[in-house]
Amino acid sequence: ACASLEPNYQPPVTFVVVQKRHHTRLFANNHNDQRTVDRSGNILPGTVVDSKICHPTEFDFYLCSHAGIQVGFSSFAMCSFDKMC
Repeated sequence: ACASLEPNYQPPVTFVVVQKRHHTRLFANNHNDQRTVDRSGNILPGTVVDSKICHPTEFDFYLCSHAGIQVGFSSFAMCSFDKMC
């Protein structure tokens, strides 16, 4: 598909595997800090955790991609392939 755009076009390709079903819950350090929580006390959408609770050598992270309605849930993602084709 890339060769149809330009003969020598070799863009970097990254595959990210996202897992919805996990048992990790993310909480703000300070529930009174309005910069880190919403009105319900959930972490803000766009919050990424990529240290402390993640694998020490693999590229994985937890992402809260949207606002929680009652209880905020996050997705676990792992970069499984990252190289030039």
